Amino acid sequence: MAELNSEELSLPFAGHAEAEATSAGSQIIPKVISPAVRLWLRSQVESAEKLDFQIGGGDRQILRGWIPHVAVAAKQVVYQGLHLSQVGLAASQIQINLGQVLRGKPLRLLKVVPVTGTVRLTQADLQRSGQAPLFQQALADVWSMVLATVDWSQVPAHLVLRTQLLELRHAQVQLHVDQIGLSAVLPNSIDPAGHLRLQTGVQLVSPSCLQLTPTELTCRIAGEEIALPVEPLQIELGTEVNLQQLTIDPGQIHCVGQINIVPIES
Repeated sequence: MAELNSEELSLPFAGHAEAEATSAGSQIIPKVISPAVRLWLRSQVESAEKLDFQIGGGDRQILRGWIPHVAVAAKQVVYQGLHLSQVGLAASQIQINLGQVLRGKPLRLLKVVPVTGTVRLTQADLQRSGQAPLFQQALADVWSMVLATVDWSQVPAHLVLRTQLLELRHAQVQLHVDQIGLSAVLPNSIDPAGHLRLQTGVQLVSPSCLQLTPTELTCRIAGEEIALPVEPLQIELGTEVNLQQLTIDPGQIHCVGQINIVPIES
C-alpha cells in the first residue's frame, strides 16, 4: 500500500447514505465544490453504508483552485474488495482543476494530497475480504517472505522439496492481542490434507515498516507435522506510508497514520 492512485480507485458507488457540511458564508462550496467532491468520493469505493464529509474554507481560497480542508467519515466501506468497518480521513490544501469543475467536468486532483486518518477493520472484515486480489496478494507475499527465512537444513529433504513448491490456498488471518495467526492449505497436487500455520507478533518499528516475530510455524505435509525454524522479518510498506499507530486486538485492527493520494497523470 505504497500509494493511493485516484485513477486506480475509479469504481461504481452503490448502497450509501451521505451528509455534508460546508463553511458558513461560502457560495462556491455548496453550489460547486460539494457536488464535485460528493461525486469524486462516490467514485473511490465500491460501496459504503454511510458516507459523511465536511468541507472547510472560504471562496477566496477556492477561487485560487485550492480546497482548504476536507474531512470524511465512512462506515462499512468496500474498496477493491477489501472491507473496512470504519474510516476517518482528513486532508488540507487540496489543489483541484477548478476551471473544469466550474464547466461541469469531474473533480481531479492536480498535486499529491497527504491524507491523515484512522481505519478500523474487524475479523469479519478480513473474512469478507478473503477473495479480494489485494488481500490474496498481500498474504501470498507474507508467506513467501516467511518461508524464505526457514532454515531448510533442519527440515527433512522430502519436505523441503514439497514445501518449496507452495501455491497456498484458502489463506486466512486470525487476530489476537498484538499477534496474528496465519493459516493456509496446500494444493491438492502436493498434499490434500496439508497445511501451514503461523503465529507471529506484529510490531511497528518505523512509520513505514512492520516487523513480524514468529513464535510458531508448523507444517503438516505427507502425514507429518513439523515445526519450522523461522527468523524475524521486516515488511516495508513504502515511502508514501506513514503509520503512527497499529493496534491489534482480538477481533479488530486499528490503524492511525498518513498515506498519499496520487493524482492522475494527464
